[in-house]
Amino acid sequence: MRRRAMFPRHGGRRGPSVVVRTRATRVTMKAAVNVSAVQVLANVTLQATATTRVNLAVQHLLAAASFSREVGLLEKQHTGEQFAGFWEDIFHQAIACVLTTVASLEAYANELFFDREKTFPEYSPELLHNLWTTYEAKSIVEKFEFALLLRKKPPLERGARPFQDVKVLVELRNALTHFKPEWANEANEHKKLSAKLAGKVEGSPFLTADTLLFPRKWASHSCTTWAIKSTIAFAEAFEAAGDFPSKFKVGDPGALEP
Repeated sequence: MRRRAMFPRHGGRRGPSVVVRTRATRVTMKAAVNVSAVQVLANVTLQATATTRVNLAVQHLLAAASFSREVGLLEKQHTGEQFAGFWEDIFHQAIACVLTTVASLEAYANELFFDREKTFPEYSPELLHNLWTTYEAKSIVEKFEFALLLRKKPPLERGARPFQDVKVLVELRNALTHFKPEWANEANEHKKLSAKLAGKVEGSPFLTADTLLFPRKWASHSCTTWAIKSTIAFAEAFEAAGDFPSKFKVGDPGALEP
């Protein structure tokens, strides 16, 4: 027999991140049984083990929201000022926000398939294992599409929001993680990503108007807010399409405010 218990973060204001699995344990005791008026003493043995696992999808997004709020606070504190050393703090917080936001989505997909026998009960464990061996290396959005396919549900609309927003967000994360410098007068890849971000985010007010959004001007509260809200919108669209429970419904809704 297995039982699962979900333990929230201390204080209960945020979502669960630890799963506890228990099984029957070994307990030896004596039991008296009457059989045909004869009392028989028997040893009864039960056995149980317990283990835990950590989920990080919610925690990553909580961290990202915290970084985003810090970006907003720094922008407010320095409103009207010229570009200066404080901007590096904004840049660092914005980078952390984007990295952890996308990490949240990736953890979400992986957590779905870690529980694949429960999430997709109509398939054999062997088949799911073999399929996941192939799809584990796929992109984040492809993992979510695969989950909908296994649920026999239609895919999300690729050409519309929030799918397009998350696609660009992942591209921004990848460009930051695997950054390749370019000269300002030869910034071909930087221009392409800047064009994709345009219309979705407003650039930093501390950089000049002619500065490309990538690699620096994207770092604004407008961008970090877009990253958080796009991630939540994508998750909600996915959950509605595939009849999945809400992942980012936490005890304190304000904890995910960007």
